[in-house]
Amino acid sequence: QVAVLTRTWKTLHFFSVTGMASPDSAHSGTPTNTPNYGASESLLRRRSFVEEAADSLARNFATYSAFLFVGCGCGWLTSDSIDQLLANEQAVQRHGKMFGTLSDTSGIVGLVSGILFFLYLLTFRTKPMLKHDQCTCIWLTMCNITALFSLAVFWQADAPTYPVVVVCNMLGVLTAQASYYFIFPMVATFYAGWLIAPVRTGTDLSTLLTALLGEMQNPTGQHIRFSSACFFATLALIACLGLVAWFVIIGNDIGLKKKTSQDNTTDDSPVHEHAYLQLGCPRELSMVIVLTVGVGVVQWGFIGIVGNIGARMTDPEGCYGTQGPGVYHFALTLNRVLVPLGSVLSSFGECPKYLFYVLVTLQVTLGTLVCSAVAGVHQHLWATPVGQLVYVLCFGFIGGLESYLLTMAFRYTSDENFFSKEQRRGASNLLSLLSAVVLSLASICVGRLVENGTIRCSE
Repeated sequence: QVAVLTRTWKTLHFFSVTGMASPDSAHSGTPTNTPNYGASESLLRRRSFVEEAADSLARNFATYSAFLFVGCGCGWLTSDSIDQLLANEQAVQRHGKMFGTLSDTSGIVGLVSGILFFLYLLTFRTKPMLKHDQCTCIWLTMCNITALFSLAVFWQADAPTYPVVVVCNMLGVLTAQASYYFIFPMVATFYAGWLIAPVRTGTDLSTLLTALLGEMQNPTGQHIRFSSACFFATLALIACLGLVAWFVIIGNDIGLKKKTSQDNTTDDSPVHEHAYLQLGCPRELSMVIVLTVGVGVVQWGFIGIVGNIGARMTDPEGCYGTQGPGVYHFALTLNRVLVPLGSVLSSFGECPKYLFYVLVTLQVTLGTLVCSAVAGVHQHLWATPVGQLVYVLCFGFIGGLESYLLTMAFRYTSDENFFSKEQRRGASNLLSLLSAVVLSLASICVGRLVENGTIRCSE
């Protein structure tokens, strides 16, 4: 009897908690209207949590997409499109000399822009101004739009020197360098730290878009499906989307960072009002900045210039065989695909410092392998299908690693928990300035060596 009473009590307790009708009441026809408010409130809280999480995810995705289009519009869209023009239009290459010409002029533009930016920091020692940087982003995007539409109409003018291509490349490099001087530091200073990743991804997305569009234009490296005018016009419309996205961000104050205690402490000091140089580096970031500049030189100051020569060295038929252009075409496409992918991967979290150093070592090692192909070291091994595949993979992963490491370095500089607003701006300015100046010097030196034939494909 005790066991029966115990089971009965447990049954009644169960139905009272869940709010369900007991079997006896169901048979007797007596309804049980005792609601379980605790279970209902728990269900409502769970549903509210799911709805808030979904709404937060949707907002973050929209914010990420908007900043991504901004980076795409004011980044390397013009310069990357000219790289694809050289890969698809063999006549523009002028037997490889155009690579040296563009590298030389790009280096000069980057070096001059770096000097002007440093003079700007010396002259205007004021606190970072959000409105000023926002207007700068508008002008940079409009420069890209103008250059791309000009290429769509006039890129063939005065062949075989193609002066419009050279001038627009200089404008594109200047625009992209200015985005490093103003846009990245602006986001690191005034916007949430994680938004550095979509902006950097956007600048690299232009690389992916031009590569994919170039692949559609000339999938085999030998036959062009649509004109280069349509190619440039399509990219100009993409830049216009970036301009629209930036107007939406400005109009709604999307992604702005809340003021921290470090910012309040610095703002209270009158010394920083007119005497701050906006250029410096916390001791914790010195090694990161130096290594980041180095991996940028590997990708853009050397590999990006001599990549075509290395690909021709892998051709078993010789420097002017049929396989070399195809190897370079696929290597460049993989490089441009992995560049934005590296920035996207940096969005998922901050990389530990020890892993950062390991990835730097890996990128430099891959760059050394590509240099050995350019120098003709063990050329009989490179001129095999396996050697060509290794060359394509090395060339591609160099770009992906550089993109990931540079974006992660900017994420380090944007950490508001450890650095004040002036420290964040100073570190990001220093990283941008060193990247531009050192990379420009390397581009000038390597470009001159390619242009005068010191670095060339030799049989």
